[in-house]
Amino acid sequence: MVPHSPWFPSPPPAEARASVLICRDGVLLPSTDNPLFKYSRDWREYGGNSVTLNDGLLLPNCREADMLLPQPPLKLALDQDHLAALLRAERQGTLAATIVGPPQEKKHNEDFAIAAGIVDDYGRDHAFIAVADGVTTKTFWAERASRIACFVALKWAMDYVYSYPNYSVQDIERFRSGLSSKLREALELDRSWLIEQAAVPQDWDVGSFRKFSGTISLWYNTTLLLSLVGPEAAMILWSGDGAICLSKRFKDGRIENSSPLRSTDDFSVNNVVSLSGPISFSGGRIDITEDLKGLTVIICSDGPDRTLQRNGDPIEILDVSSSMSVARTLDTLAQYENREVDNYSAAVAHWPVVRSRHITRTLLDRLLWPLAAVLPRSDTPARYLSRHPSNMLAGSPFGNGQQVDNPIDPITPSNNDANNPGILPQSRASIRQTERGDSTVAKIRELFRRGKTD
Repeated sequence: MVPHSPWFPSPPPAEARASVLICRDGVLLPSTDNPLFKYSRDWREYGGNSVTLNDGLLLPNCREADMLLPQPPLKLALDQDHLAALLRAERQGTLAATIVGPPQEKKHNEDFAIAAGIVDDYGRDHAFIAVADGVTTKTFWAERASRIACFVALKWAMDYVYSYPNYSVQDIERFRSGLSSKLREALELDRSWLIEQAAVPQDWDVGSFRKFSGTISLWYNTTLLLSLVGPEAAMILWSGDGAICLSKRFKDGRIENSSPLRSTDDFSVNNVVSLSGPISFSGGRIDITEDLKGLTVIICSDGPDRTLQRNGDPIEILDVSSSMSVARTLDTLAQYENREVDNYSAAVAHWPVVRSRHITRTLLDRLLWPLAAVLPRSDTPARYLSRHPSNMLAGSPFGNGQQVDNPIDPITPSNNDANNPGILPQSRASIRQTERGDSTVAKIRELFRRGKTD
């Protein structure tokens, strides 16, 4: 049996759950009305199936189709708060993209990238990005390692944002330490899950895998780079190689570019996210000073970083108008003659973080298995339901496609809110309901991609 964890529930919480299926290029959060996933839960039947936007949410938000790999879903649960954060990202200009890269021996993309827009209890917006590069050489499940690392980092970042953050040095130290613990816990749970499922990596034969599967050091090795940008400060953290570049624009017209991390030829990777040793992160706080007009944080894996350096191009050549445009730039780099043969990933966040007011209800409904409550965008399920038990719904809500007659914005302060007088309840926007239907869902997904859904 897979061990139980309060942070990674097993089974996932009854009120909301989104499955995460591994794809060749990224992941799929499958729709509940897709027959492939609705009537068959055997992951062995998924491998090789092509999936599109009609089948659920493809992440990162940089492609319209992918192919499922024959392996179990990740052993972690995403609730509707996590989904809403993932859907806000594109509208904020918080971007992520990953591609397989130049022709190579790897059968699938072992990089991953993620972007999310998080709203705290004061109604303030935060931008989160992460990039991970699974280590291929003599390791199992490199593609799972990179995806687990990014999702765990997202979940931990959201826990932090919901805890009234101030991005102090002490806060960042606690964040760093807690993230290391959560990563190890998630990897151990997923390893137990794969053993229970008798899953074998695609790039290993059964005999060799069984012979070496008892060696912990061969499981899950990945780099992880991340940034969390808040209203008054930001943080950057990294474990392993890659690139982190900051561009500060000042009110007097000055532009200051810096690179806390680059993948140079003499750079040695001393630490990665794994089960074989301690997980440590470098990095720290980014100050938002009064004379600052804007900040852009760009992170990428070592593939595009080394390609850019070999050709004398700055990382700022990335087209950051959308996640799709970032992917197109990465594809251009992968075609350079003097290129790094590797997978390519990048992510972008900005300050000030663009305000994102509403998340459409329909797509959330179709990604959660099942959905049991109507939530404002900045609440966790337990916190919201403790104040609004009347909004508990049986089965799938809004099945008749009607609007909610009981608005949940503004929220009347409860006893819990009274202990936090700084909360601005009127800033908590409701999640709106939209008419259901296959064509409407497709349109909504496209609007999300373009950042135009209200």
